[in-house]
Amino acid sequence: MADFDWGKRDTRGEWQPEKLPEPGPLFQIPWRPLVVLKHLFGPQGVLMPYNLLYALLAVIAWLFFTPGLDRTAHFQIGWIAEIYARNAVLLTLVAGGLHLRLYTARGRGPSSSTPTSGLRRVTAPSCSGIRPSTTYSGT
Repeated sequence: MADFDWGKRDTRGEWQPEKLPEPGPLFQIPWRPLVVLKHLFGPQGVLMPYNLLYALLAVIAWLFFTPGLDRTAHFQIGWIAEIYARNAVLLTLVAGGLHLRLYTARGRGPSSSTPTSGLRRVTAPSCSGIRPSTTYSGT
């Protein structure tokens, strides 16, 4: 999704949206129960599907992959390493899965490429013989 799909830039280069964002259904009065439920539990909702999935993953990790409190009563390297390994595996699975979905499989939608038109090229200065990197700036 690109900026130009939702607005334009003024003469100073500041982005101006065509329509201002509206508050979510929870903050609109009067409440419309069906809209609020759809906002919370719908396919693109707040709680479903991803946040509930992350909460379920946390509960499963706590119940099945966390050492018992009797083992953690004494400061030992064994249970600390077990928790560290569990967290490393979970981080790799979640971050790797998100990376695979959003970056590799381009799961961000049809216009997910970032356009560089209207942006000027900025090159970082070379420092001690290191090759400079190129970025794009909106100004």
